[in-house]
Amino acid sequence: MKTVKRTLTPAKAVKILAGYGTKISLEEAEIMLDFLHDFIKPVLEVQQNPEPQNQGIFERMNNLAK
Repeated sequence: MKTVKRTLTPAKAVKILAGYGTKISLEEAEIMLDFLHDFIKPVLEVQQNPEPQNQGIFERMNNLAK
């Protein structure tokens, strides 16, 4: 997986989810955190750089990916 320093570690994610009755492995937690990290980057970019209201979030995210 990726070697990025983050405040929420896979071990912490496993512990948090276990508190809600969801059991996942450390590997699954790492995959989940990588996905969430990759997903949130374009969302935050859209929020920080708003465009005209007639353009939906998916169109704006696609424009950022170009």
